[in-house]
Amino acid sequence: MARTLKAPFAFAAILLAMAPAAPSPSAAKGDRVTETILIRGGSKAGRVHIRFDGPKTIRRGDFLRIRVMTNGRRVGGHSFSLVRGSLRPRTREARRVCYSPGRICQEIGGWHGTDGQGPVTRNPVRTGRRGWDTAGNYGRRGDSWYTGLRRGSSLRQVVSAPPGTVLHFMCAIHPAAQGQIRVIRG
Repeated sequence: MARTLKAPFAFAAILLAMAPAAPSPSAAKGDRVTETILIRGGSKAGRVHIRFDGPKTIRRGDFLRIRVMTNGRRVGGHSFSLVRGSLRPRTREARRVCYSPGRICQEIGGWHGTDGQGPVTRNPVRTGRRGWDTAGNYGRRGDSWYTGLRRGSSLRQVVSAPPGTVLHFMCAIHPAAQGQIRVIRG
């Protein structure tokens, strides 16, 4: 009799071990927080000044919303593009030639299906896991969103990058607009 009782318990233990773990309370859908990065700025004396304002950290599993606060008719559209940090143009000269062949701004345009002269045909660009997680480089697309001209437009996606990742981002249209956000444990 003891022998027949062991088999069902062993089978139940195997099934329990194979079952997916229950989500942690912080990962529950209702507990997700939405953090926002605002695209701000404008034009002054013929010069456009655009910046990203937002948190320095975000929990994996939370939502990251990118929201446009500028007048697109005055400053144009924007992109929010995850790129390898070392590829962001650091100097005024590097930003000036960012649209040249082989530069990251031109690469980002290609991710969106445009050479900078025609319309965007792919938007948003999603790579890797669902949500914000993949930085692009030369030859590999990254997660990116082109905003168009409308003030108030936004895109919200979950942050799926693992904790410890630093997501570097920039605007391909205004390459001086750059930032980063560190992904922390949820």
